Amino acid sequence: MKRPPLSELVVAAAATAMLTATFFSQHPNRLFDRFRAQDKIGFWLPNWRFFAPEPAQNDFHILHRTLSVDGTESEWRETHQTTQRKLAHFVWFPSRRTDKGIFDTTADLMGAIPFGSEAVLRSPAYRTLAAFVLRRIRETSPAPIAGYQFMLASSTGYDGATEPEEILISPFIPLEQQ
Repeated sequence: MKRPPLSELVVAAAATAMLTATFFSQHPNRLFDRFRAQDKIGFWLPNWRFFAPEPAQNDFHILHRTLSVDGTESEWRETHQTTQRKLAHFVWFPSRRTDKGIFDTTADLMGAIPFGSEAVLRSPAYRTLAAFVLRRIRETSPAPIAGYQFMLASSTGYDGATEPEEILISPFIPLEQQ
């Protein structure tokens, strides 16, 4: 029987080592991440941890209202609605990035709430959400406004069993007229 060439053995050993390191680096205990620490760009050892250690149990909703230049306050409106899932989203779902960004930014903002209103107003998450709301207002309403306010609410998702629960209402954010 003919022995395989040395190059084939080296490739097989490297592939086996990579597969073994990938397998162990998927363990929930972060102690096993030392293998992944050697892969600076995250190419050789993929992260296939499909489930978050604490899965999300709520959806976040952003609502806003505006103050017109004549002083009229609008009703609360949903700023962004979570996209309803379709079968095609299994292949292509670019709007999921917006949903995920809102979820992550809101989660960051939630971390600032225990430190008081000043910490919330200074947080990058608050400024990001305020800018996102203002951009949506300008996209959907061409009328000039004097300012706006946004609300952060939480619900259990699509089941509709509970009303959204208010988490945070921003102070009135005045706008300079152009």
